[in-house]
Amino acid sequence: MNAPRRRFIRSLALLGGAATPLVTATGRSIRLLVGFPPGGGTDAIARLLAERLSLPLGAAVIVENRAGAGGQLAAQALKSAAPDGSTLLLSHDHTISILPLTVRDPGFDPARDFVPVAGFATFANAFAVSGAAPVRSFDAYLAWSRHGGGKGSVPDLIEQHRAGRIHILAVIGTARQRVLPAVPTFAELGLAGFEELPYYGVFAPAGTPAATLEAFAAALARVLAAPDLQERLAAMGLAVGFMTGAHLAERERAYAKAWAREIAATGFRPQ
Repeated sequence: MNAPRRRFIRSLALLGGAATPLVTATGRSIRLLVGFPPGGGTDAIARLLAERLSLPLGAAVIVENRAGAGGQLAAQALKSAAPDGSTLLLSHDHTISILPLTVRDPGFDPARDFVPVAGFATFANAFAVSGAAPVRSFDAYLAWSRHGGGKGSVPDLIEQHRAGRIHILAVIGTARQRVLPAVPTFAELGLAGFEELPYYGVFAPAGTPAATLEAFAAALARVLAAPDLQERLAAMGLAVGFMTGAHLAERERAYAKAWAREIAATGFRPQ
């Protein structure tokens, strides 16, 4: 068994009992940066996890919204934070894997400025149209394609879909989403290239001690094991699954590589 794995398992064992302040030696609270506004899907996920994480970490976990520019402002704030475990970023793939490919100077380099702490879920992007649109299938949309449609992540669209304000017509991935069993995948519609699922993860400033990262990852693994939390996250459109920092880093690199190919194929140049 390698050393990083031994340290991670030791952290899990330590967290099996009473609350242990393993992340911040000073006892300060932990800022969990979110690059999107209050009330959105990512914010709701962050607040749910923050509430559960405070006990095993032995410190209050406070969500801090730094909304704007697709998560760019929050990522810049993470880069400037002290690498002591007191500031983390909860983000999905857009900010970490896609934004650096589409913005000429985002103000951060994920590979240089951040370190993946742990991942906790995947989800599907979806294609949706307004609830007022006279279409209920993707084929019907293509026939009506001169009018407006849109795309986004299922966690941000699911409540609007349930309320009838929008209609989700297709999702990415290799299987239908649990919360949208009647919505087909793009693959079912004969459209290839939409199989890779985006992710949610937690990131820290580069230079954060390994033991601090492992302690937070262990706490996250512990709270994710609770069936009621899994159900609540699933209802938000997430497929819950813990990823170590190394696994999250691997997924992020693969996802960024896939998007780099797609972006290059369009001829788009970073703005």
